[in-house]
Amino acid sequence: MLKEIQRKFTHFIGLVIPILYHYIDGKLLVVGILALITCSLLCFELLRYVFPDFGSLFLRFVSPILRSHEKQGKLLGSTYFMVGSLFSIILFPQEIAIASITFLVLGDLFAAIIGKKWGRIKIFCGKSFEGSLACFVICFFVSVFFIRIKPVVGLLGATVATIFELIPIGIDDNLTMPLTSGFVMWAIVSWMSL
Repeated sequence: MLKEIQRKFTHFIGLVIPILYHYIDGKLLVVGILALITCSLLCFELLRYVFPDFGSLFLRFVSPILRSHEKQGKLLGSTYFMVGSLFSIILFPQEIAIASITFLVLGDLFAAIIGKKWGRIKIFCGKSFEGSLACFVICFFVSVFFIRIKPVVGLLGATVATIFELIPIGIDDNLTMPLTSGFVMWAIVSWMSL
Protein backbone atom coordinates (compact mmCIF):
# COMPACT_ATOMS: atom_id res chain seq x y z
CA MET A 1 0.00 0.00 0.00
CA LEU A 2 2.85 2.42 0.85
CA LYS A 3 4.46 1.78 -2.55
CA GLU A 4 1.16 2.53 -4.28
CA ILE A 5 0.73 5.77 -2.30
CA GLN A 6 4.27 6.87 -3.20
CA ARG A 7 3.65 6.06 -6.86
CA LYS A 8 0.30 7.82 -6.94
CA PHE A 9 1.76 10.88 -5.21
CA THR A 10 4.04 11.33 -8.21
CA HIS A 11 0.94 10.87 -10.36
CA PHE A 12 -0.87 13.52 -8.31
CA ILE A 13 1.83 16.02 -9.24
CA GLY A 14 0.54 15.67 -12.80
CA LEU A 15 -2.50 17.69 -11.71
CA VAL A 16 -0.27 20.71 -12.35
CA ILE A 17 -0.84 20.22 -16.09
CA PRO A 18 -4.63 20.75 -16.22
CA ILE A 19 -4.41 23.52 -13.61
CA LEU A 20 -1.78 25.40 -15.60
CA TYR A 21 -3.67 24.84 -18.84
CA HIS A 22 -6.73 26.36 -17.22
CA TYR A 23 -4.85 29.51 -16.19
CA ILE A 24 -2.28 29.94 -18.97
CA ASP A 25 -3.71 31.80 -21.93
CA GLY A 26 -2.46 30.15 -25.08
CA LYS A 27 -2.65 26.56 -26.22
CA LEU A 28 0.60 26.83 -28.18
CA LEU A 29 2.56 27.83 -25.08
CA VAL A 30 1.24 24.84 -23.09
CA VAL A 31 1.84 22.47 -26.03
CA GLY A 32 5.39 23.82 -26.36
CA ILE A 33 6.16 23.32 -22.67
CA LEU A 34 4.69 19.80 -22.63
CA ALA A 35 6.41 18.89 -25.91
CA LEU A 36 9.75 19.93 -24.43
CA ILE A 37 9.16 17.89 -21.27
CA THR A 38 7.90 14.89 -23.28
CA CYS A 39 10.92 14.99 -25.61
CA SER A 40 13.21 15.15 -22.57
CA LEU A 41 11.52 12.11 -21.06
CA LEU A 42 11.77 10.19 -24.33
CA CYS A 43 15.50 11.05 -24.54
CA PHE A 44 15.88 9.88 -20.95
CA GLU A 45 14.12 6.62 -21.84
CA LEU A 46 16.49 6.17 -24.77
CA LEU A 47 19.49 6.71 -22.50
CA ARG A 48 18.18 4.03 -20.14
CA TYR A 49 18.22 1.46 -22.93
CA VAL A 50 21.33 2.51 -24.83
CA PHE A 51 23.50 2.80 -21.71
CA PRO A 52 22.75 -0.07 -19.31
CA ASP A 53 24.93 1.45 -16.55
CA PHE A 54 22.80 4.60 -16.64
CA GLY A 55 19.66 2.45 -16.52
CA SER A 56 20.98 0.53 -13.50
CA LEU A 57 21.83 3.75 -11.67
CA PHE A 58 18.35 5.08 -12.37
CA LEU A 59 16.74 1.87 -11.10
CA ARG A 60 18.72 2.05 -7.88
CA PHE A 61 17.04 5.36 -7.01
CA VAL A 62 13.46 4.84 -8.15
CA SER A 63 13.00 1.08 -8.14
CA PRO A 64 10.65 1.05 -5.11
CA ILE A 65 7.93 3.00 -6.96
CA LEU A 66 8.27 1.34 -10.38
CA ARG A 67 6.03 -1.43 -11.62
CA SER A 68 7.75 -4.66 -12.61
CA HIS A 69 7.34 -4.05 -16.37
CA GLU A 70 8.99 -0.62 -16.01
CA LYS A 71 12.02 -2.27 -14.41
CA GLN A 72 12.22 -4.73 -17.30
CA GLY A 73 12.78 -2.22 -20.05
CA LYS A 74 9.31 -0.88 -20.78
CA LEU A 75 8.52 2.82 -20.95
CA LEU A 76 7.83 4.51 -17.63
CA GLY A 77 4.27 5.37 -16.70
CA SER A 78 5.36 9.02 -16.38
CA THR A 79 6.41 9.03 -20.03
CA TYR A 80 3.04 7.65 -21.10
CA PHE A 81 1.40 10.23 -18.84
CA MET A 82 3.18 13.11 -20.55
CA VAL A 83 2.45 11.75 -24.04
CA GLY A 84 -1.23 11.28 -23.14
CA SER A 85 -1.44 14.79 -21.67
CA LEU A 86 0.32 16.38 -24.63
CA PHE A 87 -1.93 14.72 -27.21
CA SER A 88 -5.04 15.50 -25.17
CA ILE A 89 -4.18 19.19 -25.25
CA ILE A 90 -3.30 19.08 -28.96
CA LEU A 91 -6.44 17.18 -30.01
CA PHE A 92 -9.26 18.43 -27.80
CA PRO A 93 -10.85 21.74 -26.81
CA GLN A 94 -9.52 23.17 -23.55
CA GLU A 95 -12.22 22.04 -21.10
CA ILE A 96 -12.25 18.50 -22.54
CA ALA A 97 -8.45 18.24 -22.40
CA ILE A 98 -8.50 19.49 -18.81
CA ALA A 99 -11.22 16.97 -17.91
CA SER A 100 -9.51 14.02 -19.59
CA ILE A 101 -6.13 14.70 -17.94
CA THR A 102 -7.84 15.22 -14.57
CA PHE A 103 -9.64 11.88 -15.05
CA LEU A 104 -6.24 10.27 -15.47
CA VAL A 105 -4.73 11.93 -12.41
CA LEU A 106 -7.59 11.67 -9.93
CA GLY A 107 -9.54 8.72 -11.33
CA ASP A 108 -6.48 6.48 -11.46
CA LEU A 109 -5.34 7.75 -8.05
CA PHE A 110 -8.64 7.00 -6.31
CA ALA A 111 -9.08 3.67 -8.12
CA ALA A 112 -5.70 2.50 -6.85
CA ILE A 113 -5.96 3.74 -3.27
CA ILE A 114 -9.59 2.74 -2.67
CA GLY A 115 -9.11 -0.54 -4.51
CA LYS A 116 -6.02 -1.50 -2.52
CA LYS A 117 -7.39 -0.40 0.84
CA TRP A 118 -11.07 -1.36 0.66
CA GLY A 119 -11.43 -3.42 -2.52
CA ARG A 120 -13.18 -6.70 -1.73
CA ILE A 121 -15.12 -7.54 -4.89
CA LYS A 122 -12.62 -8.50 -7.57
CA ILE A 123 -14.00 -7.97 -11.05
CA PHE A 124 -11.17 -8.03 -13.56
CA CYS A 125 -7.45 -8.87 -13.49
CA GLY A 126 -7.20 -8.31 -9.74
CA LYS A 127 -8.91 -4.92 -9.87
CA SER A 128 -11.86 -4.28 -7.60
CA PHE A 129 -15.39 -3.02 -8.02
CA GLU A 130 -14.78 -0.53 -5.20
CA GLY A 131 -11.71 0.91 -6.94
CA SER A 132 -13.53 1.20 -10.26
CA LEU A 133 -16.53 2.80 -8.59
CA ALA A 134 -14.20 5.33 -6.92
CA CYS A 135 -12.64 6.11 -10.31
CA PHE A 136 -16.04 6.66 -11.91
CA VAL A 137 -17.44 8.78 -9.06
CA ILE A 138 -14.43 11.08 -8.82
CA CYS A 139 -14.23 11.53 -12.62
CA PHE A 140 -17.93 12.34 -12.89
CA PHE A 141 -17.87 14.63 -9.83
CA VAL A 142 -14.83 16.59 -11.02
CA SER A 143 -16.14 16.95 -14.57
CA VAL A 144 -19.54 18.28 -13.53
CA PHE A 145 -18.79 20.30 -10.39
CA PHE A 146 -15.29 21.66 -11.03
CA ILE A 147 -14.79 21.71 -14.78
CA ARG A 148 -18.51 22.31 -15.33
CA ILE A 149 -19.00 20.01 -18.28
CA LYS A 150 -22.58 19.05 -19.10
CA PRO A 151 -23.62 16.06 -16.96
CA VAL A 152 -24.24 13.71 -19.90
CA VAL A 153 -20.78 14.51 -21.29
CA GLY A 154 -19.16 14.03 -17.89
CA LEU A 155 -21.10 10.79 -17.34
CA LEU A 156 -19.95 9.23 -20.60
CA GLY A 157 -16.40 10.55 -20.24
CA ALA A 158 -16.16 9.17 -16.69
CA THR A 159 -17.54 5.81 -17.86
CA VAL A 160 -14.97 5.49 -20.65
CA ALA A 161 -12.11 6.60 -18.36
CA THR A 162 -13.18 3.97 -15.81
CA ILE A 163 -13.35 1.22 -18.44
CA PHE A 164 -9.85 2.02 -19.71
CA GLU A 165 -8.50 2.20 -16.15
CA LEU A 166 -10.01 -1.22 -15.45
CA ILE A 167 -9.31 -3.29 -18.55
CA PRO A 168 -5.69 -4.00 -19.52
CA ILE A 169 -5.55 -3.80 -23.31
CA GLY A 170 -1.77 -3.93 -23.60
CA ILE A 171 -1.35 -0.15 -23.78
CA ASP A 172 -0.59 1.83 -20.63
CA ASP A 173 -3.71 3.46 -19.15
CA ASN A 174 -1.76 6.71 -18.73
CA LEU A 175 -2.13 6.99 -22.49
CA THR A 176 -5.52 5.36 -23.10
CA MET A 177 -7.54 6.98 -20.28
CA PRO A 178 -7.18 10.62 -21.34
CA LEU A 179 -7.29 9.98 -25.09
CA THR A 180 -10.34 7.72 -25.13
CA SER A 181 -12.36 9.69 -22.58
CA GLY A 182 -11.38 12.94 -24.30
CA PHE A 183 -12.40 11.61 -27.69
CA VAL A 184 -15.79 10.44 -26.40
CA MET A 185 -16.48 13.77 -24.68
CA TRP A 186 -15.37 15.72 -27.75
CA ALA A 187 -17.59 13.57 -30.01
CA ILE A 188 -20.62 14.08 -27.75
CA VAL A 189 -20.09 17.84 -27.47
CA SER A 190 -19.67 18.06 -31.26
CA TRP A 191 -22.84 16.00 -31.83
CA MET A 192 -24.82 18.11 -29.33
CA SER A 193 -23.76 21.32 -31.06
CA LEU A 194 -25.07 20.20 -34.49
